[in-house]
Amino acid sequence: MEEKKLALREEIDDKFKWKIEDMVESDEAFEKSLEELKGKVSKFKNFKGTLSESRDSLLAYLKFDDEFFCEGERLYVYANQKLHEDLSVSKYQKYAGDIQNVLVMAYSEDSFARPELLSMDEKTLREYMEGDGDIKIYHKLLSDLIDEKEHVLSFECEEILAKAGRFDNAGQDIYSMFNGADIDFPEIKDENGESVKLSNGRYVKYLESTNREVRKEAFAAMYKTYGALNNTIAAMFNSSLSKSAFYSDVRKYKSS
Repeated sequence: MEEKKLALREEIDDKFKWKIEDMVESDEAFEKSLEELKGKVSKFKNFKGTLSESRDSLLAYLKFDDEFFCEGERLYVYANQKLHEDLSVSKYQKYAGDIQNVLVMAYSEDSFARPELLSMDEKTLREYMEGDGDIKIYHKLLSDLIDEKEHVLSFECEEILAKAGRFDNAGQDIYSMFNGADIDFPEIKDENGESVKLSNGRYVKYLESTNREVRKEAFAAMYKTYGALNNTIAAMFNSSLSKSAFYSDVRKYKSS
């Protein structure tokens, strides 16, 4: 018989959980790595004005940029996976916010690169791209950048957009907290007539039940709960659409 109450994560067998410690071994290791990454943000400025000097100078920048954001992604995934274990835990809300802030600072410091690269003579840039050695790894990245030239703004504008990145996911973050922590679904009757707490995770199971009444009650309970919050959900969706429309406009895309 299924438990009426939703199980807490610590009550679930470890074999059903992701092994996030394979990515970052502990919270202490995360905090240490985060501080180390934060200390490297200022190093982006060392490359400003050097990208067109030679193939080697361009490669040095590309390697640093690659290594920085690969490490940033590792820490971002750890923080957000820990957060999504239980969205109400403030410690991991802070972790997710901390790594997001470090990445936004890095995007801001790194914002010179695309305008600087595209200010180069295209023939020279393509000659750099076609060189032997590690530069070949970045051929597609540079080729895509050239293709995006008409949508890349001045350094000053790119810097502003990079700094605005801390607000990019506001709508998504609000929805995640709303849908994963705050929303409260009612109980329904399962196939055995037992009262069970409905959740996003259990919804699919009951929607696939062989009992039509269970399917009907699960569907009605789920969408009645969401329906009572139509205005809130619409406001979150509108904020996401507004963000897409803004970036489409400033980067001169034909649509969002």
